[in-house]
Amino acid sequence: MRNSLLIFCFLLVGFSVYSQQTNNPFGLAIQDREAYKAAIVQNAENTLVEIKKEIPNIVLDIRYATSNNFMKQVMYQQARAFARKPVVEQLKNVQKVLNKEGYGLKIFDAYRPYAVTILFYEKASDKRFVANPNKGSRHNRG
Repeated sequence: MRNSLLIFCFLLVGFSVYSQQTNNPFGLAIQDREAYKAAIVQNAENTLVEIKKEIPNIVLDIRYATSNNFMKQVMYQQARAFARKPVVEQLKNVQKVLNKEGYGLKIFDAYRPYAVTILFYEKASDKRFVANPNKGSRHNRG
């Protein structure tokens, strides 16, 4: 009976880990929403923050939300930019300093959904200029 209970517990843990993290065709582990929520509970610095909401006077020029980019097609459904909380805090500090001198930041891209990284890789004629989905991109990490 005790051995059966141990086996059941191992199987239960194994299935719960598998349900939270799966692999894509490139072998990179992908977190689902619940795993992401758990990760930000463990470390709030992993929270993705919308840059424009935190820095209203920042300029966004999100070309992947238009066809005016190297792919010549819309890659993002919305022209919004997200980054991890500490990144946005540093951008906010830099923006304050620049604003005192009459300047400001302009953001062209930030966090990128992994699905877009895959599209770039599949559609790009020269793979040297796009992230390999086996490793992902820094943009995928916020």
